[in-house]
Amino acid sequence: MERKKKIKIVCTLLFIVLITAAGYCLLQKDMQSEESTNRNAVATALASATTSAVENVIAPEKQIDINIATVEELMHLPKIGEVLAKRIVAYREQTPFKVVRDIKKVSGVGDSIFETISPYICVAP
Repeated sequence: MERKKKIKIVCTLLFIVLITAAGYCLLQKDMQSEESTNRNAVATALASATTSAVENVIAPEKQIDINIATVEELMHLPKIGEVLAKRIVAYREQTPFKVVRDIKKVSGVGDSIFETISPYICVAP
């Protein structure tokens, strides 16, 4: 009789171990599935953000006249934020731009920014 009790206890313990292992495997599978879902969501968000950023940049064939562009229009240029756009408008109110290169006279517009925005800007005659 005692041997039957021992066998029953061992079987019960084995059953508990198997159930625990199965639960652990299912939990791992759920976690991997959730990680995959999160990765897909992040990838989708990044793709959307990149698309939005690209759409906010003016195409070279749609140049803007820096003598008449609004602050908002100037902010669509790459590397031009609100502060720099306002400086450009303030500068041109005192001295209109005669050529595109004149924009480098605005504080904060150096060679790097000029090279980046020059395909997108013009000065109308």
